[in-house]
Amino acid sequence: MMAADLPMQDVRAQYAELKATLSTFQASVGDCLERAEAEFLQAYRAHMVEVHRELQQLRAQLGSAEASLRDDDGVRELEASGAWYRGEAAQQAAHVAALRKDRTYARRKRRALDADRRHLRRQLEAGKREQKRLEARAAA
Repeated sequence: MMAADLPMQDVRAQYAELKATLSTFQASVGDCLERAEAEFLQAYRAHMVEVHRELQQLRAQLGSAEASLRDDDGVRELEASGAWYRGEAAQQAAHVAALRKDRTYARRKRRALDADRRHLRRQLEAGKREQKRLEARAAA
């Protein structure tokens, strides 16, 4: 009986060891996750501080660049010439609109004249036929 008990004792000892390991496993994993989360948050905070600092620098650079643009005489001249070109474009657009209106009127007038010409041609041809008919009747 003793010989049969020895392997069973090993199994029981290993089972007890496994049970103890499993009971502390969740706590160990929880501790590991807490450490990893703390490290991540610390790295994230450091990164966000750096991003914020970089954002502030870029905003300062943008402000100084905008100020230098506002003070630049070349920009003023370009803005003035841009305004002049916009005015010219508006005048050209109005002129084009007037030309389109005139073109539409001319097209309508031409269509009416073409219709009148066709009508008058038909009347003339009908008159000629009638004249030939009357001349033929008078000759007969």
